[in-house]
Parts: sequence; structure tokens; C-alpha cells
Amino acid sequence: MKKSKEKVMVSLKRNFPYLELCLLGFYGFIIVISTYKLLFAHEMEFDWILIGVILALLVFGIFFNNSNKLLIVTDKKIIIKKWLSGKRSEFLLKDLKGFELKENYDRFGFVKHVRIITNDNDIFEFIKMNYLNYDKLIPGLKRVGLQYLGTVELKSKYKHIWALIGGISSALAVLGFFLVQLMKLLK
Repeated sequence: MKKSKEKVMVSLKRNFPYLELCLLGFYGFIIVISTYKLLFAHEMEFDWILIGVILALLVFGIFFNNSNKLLIVTDKKIIIKKWLSGKRSEFLLKDLKGFELKENYDRFGFVKHVRIITNDNDIFEFIKMNYLNYDKLIPGLKRVGLQYLGTVELKSKYKHIWALIGGISSALAVLGFFLVQLMKLLK
């Protein structure tokens, strides 16, 4: 087997998806319980629950598969591998238009995500909170000569207010959770 002489410029390291795997496990648990209730206990009201959870699992799986990707940038090509499906895409640097930053709302406020765009206008977005070494992505893309296409800004004139509301509501949700747990302890 011939070893490649390509130099790896950036390799994004994914955060371990605790929340996503817990949600997948929860969906699986509900599917098992609903199937048991339908087949063995003959409780027919669980058919809609089973259908709803399977649809939610499919939608979540598609979203999770698109938001968690492995990225390796070498001096000649870019390799993108989706996590759940294992679909691998390789692009030579000459087959890419470049990369851009896209503004988005996050549970912490306002963030910018990197989007890699191919000549066929396929877009691969890399979400900041999913990677440990996300700060190395933009310098690595510039180092291999990928063109920076600019920033796609949100059009809302109230975008900073919405980001502030998102950040405050996330903090209040966490605070509320801890207060409920404290109330349970003090009973």
C-alpha cells in the first residue's frame, strides 16, 4: 500500500456528542417500550407514539449527521466525512470556490460558523460548538490558499437583541433547573 505524501494542515477534532447520544438513546428506549406495549400488551394507543418517535428520530438523525462532520484539510484536498452515515466526500482544492463565515444565533448569543463552498455550490457548514480546535480552521483554510468569500450577515436589525434574549434565556433555564433541584433537596 502506497502512503500519501500529503501534509495535513488542519484536522478538526469533534467534541464528544453527549447530548446527542443521550437523545438517541432516549428515542431508542421509547421505541422499545412502545413496541413492547403494542406487540405484547396490545395497547393500541402506543401506535401514534411509536410513529411520532420514529419520525422524530429520523429528523434528528438527519440533522445530527449534517451538523457533526469530520474535516481533514491537506495541502492538496479537503476530506469531509459525515458521522452517522459515514459518507465521505473528497474535494481537490481547485474544485472549491472558497469559504465564508455565516452569522447564526446560538444558545450563548451570536456566533459565526465557517461554510466551505464547492464549485457546484454544495455547502458544508461547520458549527463552532461541535469542535474542540475550531479556532485553527480559518487559519488552516487560508494557509492552503482557499479563498475567503466574505461574511453572510443576518438581515434582522434586531439581531443583537435576539442574541441577548437567547443568551439570557439559556442562563435562566439553567438557573431554573438548579432551583428545582434545590427545592427537591430541601423537601
